[in-house]
Amino acid sequence: EETQKTEETQTTESTEKKEDTQKSDSKKSTGTVRTKDICNVRKSPSTDGELLGKVDIGVELKKLGTEGDWTKVKFQGETGYVKSEFVKEVSSKSGSGKETVKTKDICNVRKTASTDGKLLGKVDAGVKLKKLGTKGEWTKVKFQGKTGYIKSDLLKTVK
Repeated sequence: EETQKTEETQTTESTEKKEDTQKSDSKKSTGTVRTKDICNVRKSPSTDGELLGKVDIGVELKKLGTEGDWTKVKFQGETGYVKSEFVKEVSSKSGSGKETVKTKDICNVRKTASTDGKLLGKVDAGVKLKKLGTKGEWTKVKFQGKTGYIKSDLLKTVK
């Protein structure tokens, strides 16, 4: 009987350690991801999970972690999941001494500093971008390898 209790205790401790490790692994793997294809964002890491919405190709999302073959992301103010095969990590190289800005909300990125400018894409809230300069009430940023503009009041400067 005592042997059985010891085994149960060891099994419980082992399971708790695995859960702690998985949680900390998930926390370490944050950053930004970009969609490689149109993909579904789900409420849970399963194809059966409730659909929160769809994301277009090239959209950047704040990565909150990973769970199995799913990437946990921030989507329209909610936590959601996308299949990891449909996203790729966005490198956060900060080379040229330029400032970094972070989106306060979901933002449109435009080719020119105007609401009439061609839409290059959308960026989710909390995504960091390299600031290249300003033009009036617009901030020039690096977006998907291109230069784009976001209204400055939708951004905050980060270090």
